[in-house]
Amino acid sequence: MQLLHFGQKTTEQITVQLDFGGNGYQCVWQPTVDDRLFFAKETCIFYGDMLKTFFEPLGTGHLESRLPEAAKARDVPKYVFKGLVSWQVYHFHDADSLSDWLQEYALGELWEKNVLGGRPTR
Repeated sequence: MQLLHFGQKTTEQITVQLDFGGNGYQCVWQPTVDDRLFFAKETCIFYGDMLKTFFEPLGTGHLESRLPEAAKARDVPKYVFKGLVSWQVYHFHDADSLSDWLQEYALGELWEKNVLGGRPTR
């Protein structure tokens, strides 16, 4: 699987952990042979009191999140889903304007050159 991380890089999996309020969502994506991603792990989390944390697994091996369906039937996924869908997406930079640059430079190099508003030039 090819990912953009200071240029193109090969990785075995992507792990995501989102914690918000008393809840959390965790998933691990792995590549398929036809260069798609599947859920190697998908879990909802409720951080109860200091002694007990509840992990609610949503399964493995699926291509689409099972969270929306699980939210209809179970409490922990319901609260996690409700929290996630309330978020707003903010777009701060037009990535299309960087596409020509990214063919020749890694993202970190563009930061160093101050193309992305990185360090002030000396």
